[in-house]
Amino acid sequence: ERAFLAALAAQAPGPSADGDAWQTAIFTTAAAREVPPGRAFRAVYLAFLGRPNGPRAGWLLASLDREFVVGRLREAASATLAGDDQGDDQGDDQGGDHRGATPGGSE
Repeated sequence: ERAFLAALAAQAPGPSADGDAWQTAIFTTAAAREVPPGRAFRAVYLAFLGRPNGPRAGWLLASLDREFVVGRLREAASATLAGDDQGDDQGDDQGGDHRGATPGGSE
């Protein structure tokens, strides 16, 4: 997932991007890197929240300063994320395309 995070930093939408733009960037970057969506979202959540799930990722990133987001993505890409090299499928149990309801059912 580290390569995915580096690619997402490079493909980050502009400063006025909304949650939909970030959501699209996550899906597009994951597809280009052949990373399953569940693993891509897990990597984003681990990088920003330190856990494998969280609120709608696109809107989380849109709510933060773009320079902070890009910097954090780059930082996380250069570090070993918890579970990154263990080959487990944790975080993939969310199902769906992650565009709908927040995991856990609340926002």
